[in-house]
Amino acid sequence: MKQLIPLCLVLILSISCKDDSGLKGPLEVNEVNKIRHLETLRNSEISIRFDEVAEDSRCPANANCAWEGNAKIKFTLAMNKRRQIVPFELYVSKITHLEMKNDTIISDYRIEVIALQPYPESSDKIPQSDYIAEIRVEKRNSLSQN
Repeated sequence: MKQLIPLCLVLILSISCKDDSGLKGPLEVNEVNKIRHLETLRNSEISIRFDEVAEDSRCPANANCAWEGNAKIKFTLAMNKRRQIVPFELYVSKITHLEMKNDTIISDYRIEVIALQPYPESSDKIPQSDYIAEIRVEKRNSLSQN
């Protein structure tokens, strides 16, 4: 019996100290949120789901490319009180382009994609399950206060 107590303590500590790198939990407004492929972040008003990386033409880190490329990410926004679901897409690109925006405004929220990891290292296709997007969601009434 005395041998089980230390074993239980080690098990409890290992579970409670597990590092999830900020990838789980609620959607934090006005903060950078990390979201994995097929994960949904939510708060009392909205939820955002990372549906897929529809294309990733970013130039691999170990290559010389004529164009830096971009990545197109598909998301779904659900507004809880209105029972409204809005699919949208954002781009990760170093070039600002009218058709490839890294942010959008839907209802009272501005949603911006900041980064997409991992960055390609070679021409090998990255599995969807490996992708993590960094997004920021701002409530529009707080946008005017900045």
